Amino acid sequence: MTGHFKKELRTVAALNGILKTIRIPISILTASLLSRTVSAAGAGNAAVVLGQGAALLSVISGMLLLEIGGGILSQRLKAKALHRCKLYLYGRLAASPLASLASSGHGDTIENLHEDFGTVTEKIATLYPEWLTGIATFAAYLIFLSAQSWQMALLLAGMSLLQLIPPFLVRRFLQVNYDNCRDIEAQLTDFVVSGCEGFLAIKMYSLKNWWLGELERYHKKYRKIGSSSIYTGTAESTLEELVSMLLGYGVYGVTGVLVLGGYVPLETGIQAIALSGGLFGASKKAFSMIARFGVAKVAENRLESGPFSVIPPQRETAGISVPDISIINLSYSYGDKTLFGGAHAFFGKGRTVVIKGPNGTGKSTLLRLVAGMLRCGEGEIKVGGVAPENLSDDSFPRDIFYLPQEDETFSFPASEFYRMSIPEAAGRAEELARELCLGEDLIRNHPIDSLSGGERKKVFLALAFAADPLLMLLDEPTNSLDEKGRQKLTEMVRGRCRSTVIVTHDSVFDSISEETYLCAEGQLRTAGDNLHGYTSKENDITGKGD
Repeated sequence: MTGHFKKELRTVAALNGILKTIRIPISILTASLLSRTVSAAGAGNAAVVLGQGAALLSVISGMLLLEIGGGILSQRLKAKALHRCKLYLYGRLAASPLASLASSGHGDTIENLHEDFGTVTEKIATLYPEWLTGIATFAAYLIFLSAQSWQMALLLAGMSLLQLIPPFLVRRFLQVNYDNCRDIEAQLTDFVVSGCEGFLAIKMYSLKNWWLGELERYHKKYRKIGSSSIYTGTAESTLEELVSMLLGYGVYGVTGVLVLGGYVPLETGIQAIALSGGLFGASKKAFSMIARFGVAKVAENRLESGPFSVIPPQRETAGISVPDISIINLSYSYGDKTLFGGAHAFFGKGRTVVIKGPNGTGKSTLLRLVAGMLRCGEGEIKVGGVAPENLSDDSFPRDIFYLPQEDETFSFPASEFYRMSIPEAAGRAEELARELCLGEDLIRNHPIDSLSGGERKKVFLALAFAADPLLMLLDEPTNSLDEKGRQKLTEMVRGRCRSTVIVTHDSVFDSISEETYLCAEGQLRTAGDNLHGYTSKENDITGKGD
């Protein structure tokens, strides 16, 4: 990923480097003109003073115009390059395996997108050229001064080393604080997002005090870490200001002593004073960037992990042609809880399979494993002979359609959603939505996130059946549906000639199921094994969870 950013930003970095490098000879020329002007003024030569002064003004004005024009061009190029880098980042996010996307949190993604992306791109576009030109400036000024007086050059070089103290003292603390701040900010973002998504539940069950208490706990951690960061930053700025004052006043005193003592000529002293600010600034920039490079490295590591991680080149993806599912010796644990322990099953091609069982036994998890959103611990799952994590991106939603219990919310209407997702079957999706009793106005004019739970469910069911995938995975599809919707859904499932796997507590599918499995005690048992002890009445048909 960083390599792609470098490719996009190399022109910006080069332009920034050129603009900084041009300043080196201009500054040396300016120092020379200034020393001649002062010497001519001391000798009372007004004509030379006017000539050198005019030349000095011209050089400075030309440099300012060049920097302004170059800076505007650099900013335009940088804005375009950053836009391309973000598009690449979004593309990488969309290309990530489902398991990576499903396991990533809102907070981590937001922090990576905003904070770390800015840190990494700034390193490439700005830090690198400034660091290199800082070293070049430092070296060029010393070489120029050495030609005039090696004593003066050596003294200024020694004084500039004082600027090593602040960055080396705080480097370790800055990196730790950066990492800690990003982590707690991600946790805080996740908690706030979860509160927004679950606002109604918080209000209905009077959980406001609990939620605010948890939010305060996160804020306490954030304040503590933030305070450490502020103290570290304040300490660094204070040390830098102290060193800057010592250098600023010290160079005048030391130069005066050397000039009065006859160790260096007056012109050399003037040139040294004129160049000392740039010399110290260049060395300070080079030294201070040591800590910033460390921070950028942390950001790079974060961007290269999680949902933005590189897909291994050896990962070969494939589509499916035979929509059967084989589950062999499947083991999967969630935390300390074992959901599956050596489970076996085979869902044949073109079959309607119903999976039932008590809550918390792994039914929903099984669908997520089959869809590739989770990876099994041991054993294997194959969909049409392909491991779920190796399913090609274009397998969804036309070959495989997974409908979770909780429907996604989008800020655009269903008709627009259909045109984006399955343009070739958008008309059929609208037709099915109407058959599910969704009104034309709701389909075309109301954003999906403004619909009720039952209306949203119908939107996604219409999409699923319009896509007519080889394999359809439905998790509690009757949740929030009215009686007419349940009856229509049953008819739609009965009319399919392709594979359908339904996780449900609802008995409405019993009459059309060709295979029924019970998920319990870490195993998948068929009706022939032991299903007589389980009835849908033991579980509320609106129940959620596994």
